[in-house]
Amino acid sequence: MISFPGHGEDGVERRTGGTRLLQNGRVDVLMPDLQGAEEITVGAWSKQQGEHVTEGETLMEVHTDKVNAEIPSPVSGTVEQLLLHVGDAVKPGQPIARIAPE
Repeated sequence: MISFPGHGEDGVERRTGGTRLLQNGRVDVLMPDLQGAEEITVGAWSKQQGEHVTEGETLMEVHTDKVNAEIPSPVSGTVEQLLLHVGDAVKPGQPIARIAPE
């Protein structure tokens, strides 16, 4: 399997989309831009509500017509809310999860 910069040894792309800090101290995790893909679908969640996630750890997997990607958590903390369901469409910059940072 070919590996490119930003890809793991398994060839799956990993992209961090950023965050939005909320007034209550929580962080919204935002969907990154995946090489200009217009149709992005939630494939699976690697973490569930109430679970701890470490910065850089896979939070979810998504599928597009161009690439399959793992979306890592940009912060460590407790997953408070998953804002999408498996099979939902998502756009770059859209909030995907809410985390209470450590």
